[in-house]
Amino acid sequence: MITKDELKQGDILLCKIPELSILQYLSAITKVIRLYVSTRKFDLDAATSLIHWIIGYFDQYHYFHASFWNGEMVVESRIKGGLRANDISSYVNDTVDVYRFYKYNCELGSPELPVDPLLQKAQALVDEHLPYGFDGAYLLAILCVTRWHRSQWVDRIREILLHNAHSPAVRDMMEKLFEQFRPQIDQVIEGLIVRALDVVKKYRDRKGYVCSQTVAIIYNEAAEAKRASGTYTIKKPSYALKAEPVLLTAPLTDTGESECLEMIKMLGSELAKLPPEATVMTFSAQSDYEVIQESLRADNFYTPRDLAESLNTKLAGRLKL
Repeated sequence: MITKDELKQGDILLCKIPELSILQYLSAITKVIRLYVSTRKFDLDAATSLIHWIIGYFDQYHYFHASFWNGEMVVESRIKGGLRANDISSYVNDTVDVYRFYKYNCELGSPELPVDPLLQKAQALVDEHLPYGFDGAYLLAILCVTRWHRSQWVDRIREILLHNAHSPAVRDMMEKLFEQFRPQIDQVIEGLIVRALDVVKKYRDRKGYVCSQTVAIIYNEAAEAKRASGTYTIKKPSYALKAEPVLLTAPLTDTGESECLEMIKMLGSELAKLPPEATVMTFSAQSDYEVIQESLRADNFYTPRDLAESLNTKLAGRLKL
């Protein structure tokens, strides 16, 4: 365990995705779909836990948020407040792992790797008072657009739910749900893709930073007179070997099984209210998607997994507030 007083300037804080039950995720899905059915809008606040879980799946890792410790506060990018320095007490209900930067067997803060350039870069970003920040749903959107083809979305969501059902009865009912309402589910997911593309376009146009990108920019662009930009660059890990998807759910109890079955019935009732055919695409489908997908695969976009698995970072311990 690492206490607040034991944190070192330059530490990278990564928030773990909370472990919830499949029932809790089904409840979030039902809430989101119910609102979509009635308004054709997506309530991303209501789906926060669901978004975090899917981030872990699409990133194939178990963190959803990243920040930089400047010695007094965390420098981070959030939807509410933008890129700011915030009090670390906001993490009191989160599970946070602390990572530290190393290069050539030297630890950050040593004479070979002074921390001042990083602190100066972090403060420069804070001083810009950026009125926008991207995390949560925004990171999910960029992950989906850059790392997964849109034709895979529904099947991936199906895999997540079936893999975590922990009950033959629940899995069987989910299978039937996807079989019976596949057109409606496609419609909902297609709507999310449109929303994702809108988000990614904003990200590109405004050049805003997602949470993990903020940390990467601090490190990658830090420089001083004796050390050129690039000295502190966080090298991305190799993804040649595909990691197993991270799926975080608690086991189902007998009571939970019956509740899940009831929840799936409710989902079916909501999906039945949608027409099986609907056109929700507002962009030139395949071409726009592939253009944006290709342009965002560049090395300047980082996810929490990139920070955790870099050869330049090591896990120091779990934060205790």
